[in-house]
Amino acid sequence: MYKLVAMDMDGTLLREDKSISERTKKAIQAARDMGVTVVLATGRPIEGVSRYLEELDMLTEKDYVLSYNGALVQKTKNKEAINKVALNGDDLHYLKNLSDELGVNIHAFWEKKGLITPKSSKYTEVEAQINNIEIH
Repeated sequence: MYKLVAMDMDGTLLREDKSISERTKKAIQAARDMGVTVVLATGRPIEGVSRYLEELDMLTEKDYVLSYNGALVQKTKNKEAINKVALNGDDLHYLKNLSDELGVNIHAFWEKKGLITPKSSKYTEVEAQINNIEIH
């Protein structure tokens, strides 16, 4: 028997219209009823999946979310970090310089300030809207 199932959000759990089918909800609940820990895994911050966590009733002490593409694992009930791997200042400067060299915009999620970017773009605005976070 499986003890844990981690599932991606976009293109896996979510349909094209960003909804979860009733069939999928029932399958998730059946797994949970058998003692399987179900974890949502996403590139989004926890704010970007909170409505799905509520919809799936995954806000207990035993529920977790893997966010920022695996960089942060949190308890869903109180957002306590279980594991965190973050970029440091040198990493950010390197990536910013690389984006300047390539002539592309860059943005990053920051758990304290939302979405950070040197200049806003349509893509950054869409990410902020999808995840219900501010752009700084």
